[in-house]
Amino acid sequence: MLPPPKLTLEELRAADARRAALVYVSEAFAEAVLDGIDVDTFADAALGAVFRELVATYGEEQVVAAR
Repeated sequence: MLPPPKLTLEELRAADARRAALVYVSEAFAEAVLDGIDVDTFADAALGAVFRELVATYGEEQVVAAR
């Protein structure tokens, strides 16, 4: 068995933030489904929100170049 990787405090905080963000997204997804929103509809809306945030953060040219 391999020893666990040594992570910096900053890397640990970033990993914790990503885990917390995934919990928020998962909870929102579950609530939407419980409210009767179709899974595909929610996924489409979530992707739209993601792309808007990426463009707002990095700019359209950077987002297009990253694809």
